[in-house]
Amino acid sequence: MNTITSENKILIVDPESENLELFKLLLKDQFLVYLAQTPGEAFKILEKEDIKVIIADQLQMDMSATEFFRLSAERFPRAERILITGTIDNEVILDAIEVGKVFHYVLKPFRSKNLQGIIDKAIEKHNLQKQNDVLILGLKQSNKELEYILSKLKDEEEKFRDIFNATNDPIIIIDKQGLVIELNSNAKDNFGINNSDECNLIDFVHPDYHQRTKRFLMMLQLSEKSLFETLMKNADNQWKSYEINGHEISFLGNNASLLILRDTTERKETEKKVLQAIIQTEESERRRFAQELHDGIGPLLSTAKLYLQWILKPNAKIDFTTALHKIEETLEETIMSVREVSNKLSPNTLVNFGLEAAINSILERISAASELNCKLYCDIPKRLEFDMEATIFRIIGESINNTIKHAQAKNINIQIIRGEKSVDILYQDDGKGFDVETVLNGSGGNGLANMSSRVVSMDGTIEFKSEIGKGTTIKCKFFL
Repeated sequence: MNTITSENKILIVDPESENLELFKLLLKDQFLVYLAQTPGEAFKILEKEDIKVIIADQLQMDMSATEFFRLSAERFPRAERILITGTIDNEVILDAIEVGKVFHYVLKPFRSKNLQGIIDKAIEKHNLQKQNDVLILGLKQSNKELEYILSKLKDEEEKFRDIFNATNDPIIIIDKQGLVIELNSNAKDNFGINNSDECNLIDFVHPDYHQRTKRFLMMLQLSEKSLFETLMKNADNQWKSYEINGHEISFLGNNASLLILRDTTERKETEKKVLQAIIQTEESERRRFAQELHDGIGPLLSTAKLYLQWILKPNAKIDFTTALHKIEETLEETIMSVREVSNKLSPNTLVNFGLEAAINSILERISAASELNCKLYCDIPKRLEFDMEATIFRIIGESINNTIKHAQAKNINIQIIRGEKSVDILYQDDGKGFDVETVLNGSGGNGLANMSSRVVSMDGTIEFKSEIGKGTTIKCKFFL
């Protein structure tokens, strides 16, 4: 993670001042944060400060986020752009990427660690591009200097060879047919050849690049100088990516091509890692969305099923009208949960009243519709970070859902205790139990796998304990 410095400047653009303050609270320890409520304010800051990353909410006052990003990309192309959106609208997102040159998008609600990670990647890309610009500028300057030197030393063979062998980059001189007629010591070491070896440049080029390399050499003879990237085999029989800077020269009275080679393999690998990081982030978001679909709605449907089963019992202890009313309430909340999942929102009770109230809401409905005895002990003096509350809520919900569906339990006991450095969760039922290894390794272990994945994503730990006929115990720990 980036250490906060004056170099890591980011700009948050959001019309809601409360959102801006929340962003600043989440990010101020890692980055130098600038805030703007309108695109106009944002452009004023961008003109004064060297901003590396611009983060903007999709909903803006003066213009759309895509239009703002488009204008900022034109005026400040080096700044990376991140879109914050509350909807999964592929058209809007693609438009933001293509038109607004957006580096990444983040769906609400988001985990602060995820956002920080994306900002870190954006800053890495910004810094890498800046380094590349410096390298390219240095290369251009070096090329200009080399051209000047070559023009002055055409007829001075000894001086030319001194400069020729002094550079750290491999340099190869070829004739019009591509035959190697001279090379410096670095080229000899890189490709394992000597001046006495009769070879063609194409002999070292990967077969897939033969035609393109030949076209480059032909164009070089017409345009005097050119730049090209190809794949070549070095002395260790490894394929390496090289950037070739070519010049037409007169060598020993004949027309020839001087090729300066620069190994770009490391740069290519860095670009590949950046792309892989983006893909992994997107895949992580998809997996998280799938977890929400599985974990959020299951317990509610199980509760509705309990009410229906209770009504069908011959000596049910619940009024028929009351049961139908409860079913209607549960289904209504299920519909709301579906809407929340589709928009990546969190349960209303959890958002408005906190973790204890949200879990109690589930337990009250279950106790009213079944003979399950549910107890909750929650010792959390103040609210946790929302990401942690949502994760704990989903884990408890999935555990309750599993108990109702599979355990045939009579009692559920839940403890949530916040300590100085961690939050500890204990979930127990006295049901029929199961073989943990069999379930985790079988096709029916998605629920447990999802729970484990949620905990690991928060850098926490989870432990499942269960035996046939001895109930189930689940222990989780989240570090503060």
